[in-house]
Amino acid sequence: MNPSQEEIDTCAAFFPESELSDVVHAATCLYADAILITNDNPFNKIKKAGIIEVWSNTKAIKRLLDGIVDYEESK
Repeated sequence: MNPSQEEIDTCAAFFPESELSDVVHAATCLYADAILITNDNPFNKIKKAGIIEVWSNTKAIKRLLDGIVDYEESK
């Protein structure tokens, strides 16, 4: 999958210039309308902005493997 330049530019605003791989990862999720599953803190800003959906590893396990469809993480 190859995100467009527009998707890359949208995501780039949320990451330092040195984190190009994170930008492309987020832009690919934006392109594919996919959920990004990670515990990496650099994705918190884009998550809070609502650009892409970001789940922690725990949330993914609870929802996908344990079948707890209404699992939400405490804030």
